[in-house]
Amino acid sequence: MDIKATAIEVSARQFEAKYKQGFETFRQTILSAEPPFEVEQDYFDWELAVTGAADMEEEINRLKNLFRQP
Repeated sequence: MDIKATAIEVSARQFEAKYKQGFETFRQTILSAEPPFEVEQDYFDWELAVTGAADMEEEINRLKNLFRQP
């Protein structure tokens, strides 16, 4: 799972570098305009990376807690 989580985080950082801003700033810009198809697709991919990383981290923590219980 760590490899997949790392890949998701790298993907999110690549979008940050490409657009020179964080996801929330980019999100606000996209939602207030009609972006070109490629930019809109990047938005969806970036959102998936951000939410995927958060979901993956949550699941890892849940599993760690299961193993810690007696």
